[in-house]
Amino acid sequence: SNHHDKNSGNVSNKPFFKLDVKFDLPVYNGESNAEKLNNWIRQLELYCRIQQIMEDEAKIQLASLRLSGTTLIWWESKLRSSSNLGNILSSWSDFTTAIKNQFYPLGYKQKALMEWQYLRQGKGQNVQTFTEEFRKQALSLGISLDSPEVVTKYIGSLHSYIRHALLM
Repeated sequence: SNHHDKNSGNVSNKPFFKLDVKFDLPVYNGESNAEKLNNWIRQLELYCRIQQIMEDEAKIQLASLRLSGTTLIWWESKLRSSSNLGNILSSWSDFTTAIKNQFYPLGYKQKALMEWQYLRQGKGQNVQTFTEEFRKQALSLGISLDSPEVVTKYIGSLHSYIRHALLM
């Protein structure tokens, strides 16, 4: 569609989200599955980037339209209690942190950190799959891949013969 049509017509009755792309945004129903929740958040973030939805408030509104079941009940009660207290979750990172705290499986963070602590290239696992796993775990824990410690950990987690080849 044409970008100049923003200024024409009555702005107030324009829909809030202009959907040019046929794209089915997933719905999150509160299932206690960290992988699903992370994916849901990532897809929303990607969608907002593509649609150039930058304001956190707009992102949160969009996300709240894609909640169902337990999560919707949780979110509505949060909205009610915060409108009384006047401290609505206004930043996207607050929103995602709150929803993770509420719906991640119990002990998930601890378990993920333990797994990360002991992550090693498995027997018969090639470097590429190990690297993907390493990157995925680091990202889901919010660990930056360019810190020297992480690079050191990566090299230290490889099979010794590969490690020696790398460090020659």
